[in-house]
Amino acid sequence: MALSKFTCNACNKRTSFALRRSQPQSEAKMPGPGPYREVVTRIYACDNCKAANEMTQPTAFWEIIDGIEY
Repeated sequence: MALSKFTCNACNKRTSFALRRSQPQSEAKMPGPGPYREVVTRIYACDNCKAANEMTQPTAFWEIIDGIEY
């Protein structure tokens, strides 16, 4: 599975991380299990249906996503 795409919770279609929602935007950091001690929650809009998708991942995952050019 490509890291530059995710499956929308609303329409179940593949979409990119290109449409990061600015309102509301959540970057709540909280302790996580395992070697990644911090996880971040972000909200992205679906390219297809524009639904908000809230995702919580370790900070290392977001560093990879942030490095992808769209």
